[in-house]
Amino acid sequence: MRRMLALAVMMSLVAISGARMLTDPDLSEGDGPQFQCRVGQLLATSPDSICLQVVVAVPYDNLHFVRADSGFVATSELVSSLYNKQGALVAERMSEPMVFTADYHETNLATRALTRADQYVILPGDYRVRAVFVERESDGESRFEAEISLAPPDSLLRLSDIFWIQEGASGLVEALRVVKFFFTDQESAVARFQTASVGAESLQIEWQIVGAEAESLGTHVFRVAPTPEPTLHELRVNLQGLGSGEYTLHVEAEGSGRRVARELPFSVSLRGLPRSVVQLDLAIRQVRYIASGEEMRRMQESPPYRREEAFRDFWRRRDPTPNTEQNELMEEYYYRVEYTNENFSTNRQGWETDRGRIYVLYGEPSDIERHPFEINSKPYEVWYYDHLNRRFVFVDYTGFGEYELAWPEGAR
Repeated sequence: MRRMLALAVMMSLVAISGARMLTDPDLSEGDGPQFQCRVGQLLATSPDSICLQVVVAVPYDNLHFVRADSGFVATSELVSSLYNKQGALVAERMSEPMVFTADYHETNLATRALTRADQYVILPGDYRVRAVFVERESDGESRFEAEISLAPPDSLLRLSDIFWIQEGASGLVEALRVVKFFFTDQESAVARFQTASVGAESLQIEWQIVGAEAESLGTHVFRVAPTPEPTLHELRVNLQGLGSGEYTLHVEAEGSGRRVARELPFSVSLRGLPRSVVQLDLAIRQVRYIASGEEMRRMQESPPYRREEAFRDFWRRRDPTPNTEQNELMEEYYYRVEYTNENFSTNRQGWETDRGRIYVLYGEPSDIERHPFEINSKPYEVWYYDHLNRRFVFVDYTGFGEYELAWPEGAR
């Protein structure tokens, strides 16, 4: 019975799976190509000003390419704007970024992106940043907005934000890497930042990688001569041995009686898997709703050096399009897991709750009836799945948001 249900669920997943992303503060909204925007501070030549950098990156697989004479091209318009706290326009940049590739395979890559960086030299204060991206082929428009507060810099010691850089870039602006994830099979990553100081003593730069549990994974220290002009520094971060997970690059500069720190979060994932899969053992536990007991034992009891391959085999057997790089079923499944963690978590992770389990198995309901304040009744919800001719009733018996499946009893 469980295998039959799992098969039905997998067929349902195949039918509705597609490119989906959860809410991210760095992601755009709208009906155009989704892009990621990174807003950060560089050092201006004047110690009283700040160089604000607005970087937009649109993955190739989000763009509409059309055939050109010798390849494929995607054209667009980009407007980045800066407003003060009164809502008045302070500055604006307009451009027409274009990307060309001779290889059709590249048009479907999520690891390559059209990237554009605009810079504004401004005074400290509160601002609102807006970026609008319009794709000419589809006329779709996407928009990003963010509020920022820029504190006055200290001329005795200034430290810019940290930026990931593509290999071989000659400057801080060229080939910026906005996407903050890497893969376990990559050897290293390059980050750059700036310092400036009018003091007489040398600056001590300390940097380290910090794990998800706030543990330091090694500290590196070097000294640089002070200079009032912004000076560019490069760090090569060793990714070997980090393993999949969430990390932070922490940089601290000290000198002239001042100490300034900056941080840059990033993640390391298994190549070919959804970005949300950063802990292999957890990802294996999360498939228990569709895996047989034998499949779970095979993955969990495999030695560490074979566990990843067992996990990949599990999903390879369920790939609806085995001749492509993308496994739509796996991506949809972990999208649902991530959605439940954001929306149904209590004292347990969302995917482990009853509502989370049903959402992972069946997806978004056709309709939800919510009854939070019924007289003589505990709060409850009714989820309808019209296409499956099913409904589920969840009751919050404790009043703390821990909804339990009340009907049908024992539904799996």
